[in-house]
Amino acid sequence: MGVVQFDTTKNRFVAAVDDFSIKFWDMDHLRLPISSLIYTSSGNVILALASNAIHLLWKWQRNERNSRGKATASVSPQLWQPSSGILMTNDVHEPNHEEAVSCFALSKNDAYVKSTSGGMMSLFNMMAFKRVISFMPPPPAAT
Repeated sequence: MGVVQFDTTKNRFVAAVDDFSIKFWDMDHLRLPISSLIYTSSGNVILALASNAIHLLWKWQRNERNSRGKATASVSPQLWQPSSGILMTNDVHEPNHEEAVSCFALSKNDAYVKSTSGGMMSLFNMMAFKRVISFMPPPPAAT
């Protein structure tokens, strides 16, 4: 079983640890700061929330080098997007969404993610990669 960590001080690296080896992936090619990052309990997905309110998903594919399809240092995860092209994107309330407070949480079975990037809270279905509902508008600004 691999362990995935993220260097939040530099918003730069993802690492997988397996069989006493560590492999790093430089996330700079995305040109997006990552606000939050989580490793799913299923063991084969990394979900990130970028500063532009878009969720990014990396999966470890099953193949001859990774028969379990779990996080491993011997195989790089692949950035995945559904064939429909639909992106899980949060509602953004702040004019400068990079300054908004972003957070998300996965359901226990990894089927749903509850997420916000300063606007409405959204519930997304991870299998369909679609918004199920949005709720709880942000509070009014202090005067």
